[in-house]
Amino acid sequence: MKLSYSIIAFFLVISSVQAQEKVQVGKEFTISTSPPSALIYAYTGPKRTESQLANEVFNSDPNTMPYFKKLGDGTYTIEPKDYDEDEVSLIAIEPGYLPAIKTFSYNRDFRREVLNLKLELTNRVFQLDAEPYDADIYIDGEKRGRPYPFYLELAENRSKTIEVKREGFLPITEVVYNQDGKPAPPLDIKTYTLKDRVVQVRSTPAEGTGIYIDGKKVAEGTSEVLVKDGQCTVVKFIKEGFVTQERTYCNKSGSPEPPVNDNINMVDREIAIRAPEGATIFINGEEVGTSEYTLKLVKGSEAKIEVEKKGYLPYVTTVYNDDSKIEPPTFIALSEGTADFPEDESFTSSTESDLANQDFVLSTPTDMAEKDAWRIVAQIVQTYYDELEQIDRETGYLRTNWVYKSFANRTVRTRVIVKINSRTPLKYSVKISSEENNNRAKLDSRDDDDFKAWDRVLNQYKEIISEMQARLK
Repeated sequence: MKLSYSIIAFFLVISSVQAQEKVQVGKEFTISTSPPSALIYAYTGPKRTESQLANEVFNSDPNTMPYFKKLGDGTYTIEPKDYDEDEVSLIAIEPGYLPAIKTFSYNRDFRREVLNLKLELTNRVFQLDAEPYDADIYIDGEKRGRPYPFYLELAENRSKTIEVKREGFLPITEVVYNQDGKPAPPLDIKTYTLKDRVVQVRSTPAEGTGIYIDGKKVAEGTSEVLVKDGQCTVVKFIKEGFVTQERTYCNKSGSPEPPVNDNINMVDREIAIRAPEGATIFINGEEVGTSEYTLKLVKGSEAKIEVEKKGYLPYVTTVYNDDSKIEPPTFIALSEGTADFPEDESFTSSTESDLANQDFVLSTPTDMAEKDAWRIVAQIVQTYYDELEQIDRETGYLRTNWVYKSFANRTVRTRVIVKINSRTPLKYSVKISSEENNNRAKLDSRDDDDFKAWDRVLNQYKEIISEMQARLK
């Protein structure tokens, strides 16, 4: 059993309370120990203090040392004739205890029959160490200096609180006792190994950012994340209006070591778009969904949002995730008929019709002269259109000028073309051309290339064909 010289201070206390005893002995005296398993040694060499003897038996094997003699264990009877020396030191040794030492002097002129002596080992002692190597050990809140391991003495009926700490690890705390009814302290050395890791996480912004572990919210803004030995822990950072961030910390062999601290910057924004059923959502001109879509807007970017639905004016806005711009909204919720998503007047002023841009064949009565039929057709057309671009009864061809009507989101143009489909029997082909230009940059354009066919007919022209049918019966 060995002990570093730093323990000498412990034994100075012993030497002060276990003073030398002078014993006059007649025939014999009996030595007993507590606990009874302790080994008893006698030292008869040069004079040593009890602290010196204690260090010697801790640092060397007393069985191999001069002047030390093993007497036995538990109980031993010594007769005066066994020793000629004036002084002898009796030492009781038991693993996990400070040695008990008593030194005696003999006076053969005074005789007694028997004298009983007891060596009691009461103070416990053991070594403390910690892993990893740079972990710190605290005893009752006081940090112990290095080197480690070191010996810790525990007096009878006392306890001490041991804490082992290192940044980035879950600390270990244990109370050790030298009391009956409590777990016995270690016999030799106790090594505390820190295994579970701890990551201190902080989010920016902290307010309103929930920290979730295994789907359960554990804190807001800051938290301590436990990563058990051999496992991984998944942490989510959730804040309304921001893109959810996720971190996985592993405490496994072969995995990157988890950080001591981790700062989570919530910078990418998230915008939930809720539009009326059937509405189409476009982001930067690309169709991304219908009715619902969640836009992720990375830091420093912008996006153009358009929501379209037949019968309503499109919703158009640009959102920014830039410190120099307006902060983006968390939600965009649109409802039909509201100021943000009003009805399209071009739809309320028109009717969806399968007659738009289609040739409709109109028959005439067999007894009606061509001249009369043409007059009726021309009169009806002129009732709706003030200007005719071309009219020729001989060839049976009539075409009106384009009539333009502008709305908030489109320009609509309409004209009618009539031509003879058959002379025998007499039939006319009537076509209502309806076209739109919904390019906001060219709503007032008259350029033919800016228009495309529209499947609706303005209400003011929708009765042209039905009126012709009625008049030509």
